[in-house]
Amino acid sequence: MKDLYRVWSLWRNYFQPVMRLESKLRAGAKVHRRYGLPATPYQRLLASGQLSPMAHQSLEQHYESLNPVMLRKQIE
Repeated sequence: MKDLYRVWSLWRNYFQPVMRLESKLRAGAKVHRRYGLPATPYQRLLASGQLSPMAHQSLEQHYESLNPVMLRKQIE
């Protein structure tokens, strides 16, 4: 189970885009939701500007070493 979670978390954080909820507006009984553009947690972290240059480079190297097809096969 631990190995599956390790591979699944790599897939989820680097290759699975997510649309985050930006706002909700209630109009009577109806709720209108607005979502942002889809992005992976990896992309959001790089765009945040909170990383040191060394950490940024380390994450980029790790991302480039990953193969999404192999990750999917390992998960299945």
